[in-house]
Amino acid sequence: MSFNQEQFLNSSNEGINNSQNSKLEAVDDFISQYEAPELREISEQQTLGFLEEFLKPRLRYNLLTQDVELDGRSLRRHETETLKVEDRIQVLCQTEYQSVFQKPKTFKNGLMDIISNNHYHPVEKYLEGLKQNCANPANIDNLAERYLGNNDPLSNLLLKKTLIAAVARIFDPGCEVHSVLALYSPKQGIGKSRFLKTLAKNQAWFNDTVPKISVNRDFYSKLHRHWITEVGEIDTKFDKHQEEKIKDFITSTKDSFRPAYSAQFLNCRRRFILTGTTNNGNFLKDQTGSRRYWIVSVLKDKIDIPALKKEVDAIWTAAVEAYFSGEQWWLTDEEAELVEESNASYCYQHPWYQPIKSYLDDHKDDKYILPKNIAAISSLEIPRKEINKPSSKAIKEIRTLLQQKFEYAPKKISNQQRQKLFDELTNDSSLRPQVSSIKDIPYSIWVKFDELFEKDSV
Repeated sequence: MSFNQEQFLNSSNEGINNSQNSKLEAVDDFISQYEAPELREISEQQTLGFLEEFLKPRLRYNLLTQDVELDGRSLRRHETETLKVEDRIQVLCQTEYQSVFQKPKTFKNGLMDIISNNHYHPVEKYLEGLKQNCANPANIDNLAERYLGNNDPLSNLLLKKTLIAAVARIFDPGCEVHSVLALYSPKQGIGKSRFLKTLAKNQAWFNDTVPKISVNRDFYSKLHRHWITEVGEIDTKFDKHQEEKIKDFITSTKDSFRPAYSAQFLNCRRRFILTGTTNNGNFLKDQTGSRRYWIVSVLKDKIDIPALKKEVDAIWTAAVEAYFSGEQWWLTDEEAELVEESNASYCYQHPWYQPIKSYLDDHKDDKYILPKNIAAISSLEIPRKEINKPSSKAIKEIRTLLQQKFEYAPKKISNQQRQKLFDELTNDSSLRPQVSSIKDIPYSIWVKFDELFEKDSV
């Protein structure tokens, strides 16, 4: 039997056409089952009444998550959702109410008005519930001792004040909170982060994904969508070269950014607190301004998270009571001094720092300290080329130390001998400490910084 190419092609095309027709018929059958109903047109005059009657009871704005909720569930499917809320509601109206709006602008304005006037904050609702239920409050005066194994009175005080500050930020948005509670332990996996997350009560109220400080909308929006934010490995997130920027970030009471569903930038008052964790025992780069960091050492090998979960409601009940009874969440001057003293042990110190400090402390009763009296310090064998670098961090630290110990004084002493001033390290006279009289200073130093380590003295 011979092969007929034309007959084969015709039969193949016929098979393909039959298959396509079959598929099209199947699609027609499917569509016929879902005949689109005739949509009702809502006039401009009817729009506001329709929204008030059918949508207002179902819609509300979550002030924490910055989401519009329908029947208690967020309309935003994920954080990167870009579909506008009014578009999603219009789709809802078409599918559930079989209605469309003649004037979309009127619909949008009415919808935004409902959302802006029908809002709630879940954390505030939670804390209000604790306040009204009058449950037995926990003892929050010794939380650091009970959960962290730290019986230091200051540590217990700092943890308690942090809890009160968290409550204050909810009931008094934008109130002053100038501190960051930082949990420290050289050990990993003991539950520092889980401790903070458990305190936040609801996982959705806790944020532990903080990059370095930024100015973009997503950074601030994420902070404002949580109650407690943990800056994990705080020593790596807060750049030591951005001290002023970090200070402003920690102490700010509001942030300017454009929230979701908003057409303009807003000054949003903070309703969250900052916390941190670290395994670095010398994470403070500079003791200046260290009182912003409330460092609490975790001395237990493992934090009892199950016990904390059972007590967390009672803990927040006590914090709410403390706030409404007027307990302050900021430090007194005496407490701030204690924090600075405590934080000294967490500050990085250059190897030169302590030997020089010890020597100067030993000679603090001397009226004057001349170069020949300081020759012993040269045993540190510090290379002169390092000493002469004005940008050296070590020099800056030691200069700060010496300026705390010695003040600017006249170039002449009793025997008319002239000495060079230590403060000539800088040519900027505004940086030199000034005193009204030599009687005001207990002792002084007449030596240039680079001569401080010379064995040959005048």
